[in-house]
Amino acid sequence: MFHMDFVIKKIENNDIEKELKDIGFDKNYVGTGSLKHKFLNLKIYNVTPIQATILKETALSAGCDVGVHRDVLTHKIERSNCILSGTIQQIKQTASKLKNQQFSMNKLGVLIEENLDKKYSLPQIMGIINLSENSFSNDFEEPIKKINSYLSQNVDIIDIGAESTSPNKEDVDPTVQINKIIPVLDYLKDKHVTVSVDTRSYEVAREVLKHKVDIINDVSFLSDEKIAECVLENNKKYVLTHSKGTPKTMNLLCEYENTVDEVYLSLSEKLNRLQEMGMNRENIILDVGFGFAKNIEQNLEIMRHTEEFKSLNCTLLAGISRKRTIQSFSNTKENNELDFITALSSFYFVLKNVDILRVHNPYMTKIAVDFAKSLKDRY
Repeated sequence: MFHMDFVIKKIENNDIEKELKDIGFDKNYVGTGSLKHKFLNLKIYNVTPIQATILKETALSAGCDVGVHRDVLTHKIERSNCILSGTIQQIKQTASKLKNQQFSMNKLGVLIEENLDKKYSLPQIMGIINLSENSFSNDFEEPIKKINSYLSQNVDIIDIGAESTSPNKEDVDPTVQINKIIPVLDYLKDKHVTVSVDTRSYEVAREVLKHKVDIINDVSFLSDEKIAECVLENNKKYVLTHSKGTPKTMNLLCEYENTVDEVYLSLSEKLNRLQEMGMNRENIILDVGFGFAKNIEQNLEIMRHTEEFKSLNCTLLAGISRKRTIQSFSNTKENNELDFITALSSFYFVLKNVDILRVHNPYMTKIAVDFAKSLKDRY
């Protein structure tokens, strides 16, 4: 009798539909059937013991499981974080059942459903124009030359700033910023490109929004709500960037017990505040704030968990180009080498479904994006 040793291969979750087709699975059922083979772990924050008990019982009835704090059953704690685990099909069933439960569990069911079956697309490329650089300080032609280069490369967004927010940099007077930015905006008014202005100043935001500006990129983390109010009044988009302190102080504010969770929950809180102010989620872009009150290891930790921030259901921007974390992997601060490492990070961010890549070298980034596209199973 012919005997053959068993052979086993671990299958990546995202390849399961193709793998099912390859073994002869019914092609008419493969879309639905694959949901029984795709697994998810969802972390749910700030749940009461009663809610945690309902969640666990409901999940078990659908074939899922829930990890909770050991003191949930004894009610010795007021709140617990939970981890819901199962196939997508099982989690869908759990969410559906939760919508019929009390203690606000219906809201949780809706939130879980929002995190399932997301559609992803390739990221937009945002090219940086930093008018605070010495070479641009009194020369209008130099940034225009760079802008024309970006336009020739079909960059999606041009982000213009006149104040460096790198650690220990001095504040720049709003009037100085405005005087540098407006001529560039005037040049771009007839160009077919999305325009973003990078500023922490309400005065700057108010003035530039009188021109062709689509996005205000505010790295102050909503420290001045008047900026967001101004964006809201003009029905433009707003970048909410996680940060602490100011460029002068942020390197002293890198203390976290759980970097990813604290950044995630802080973004969630400010996101809720923007929505309370009346801003639509579609107009909010989230930036985890690489380099802002985070050391190199903390930045890398956030990178490893990048895709988790998609659960906040907003456009996600990543801006790590030429920053200290990138520099830590280079023996030189030459831009070409830093841009090469940035392109590697861009490749990674594409696979993690980031929506916007903010970079200094769009050409190298586009090569990385195109290569990642050829490897992605969904775009």
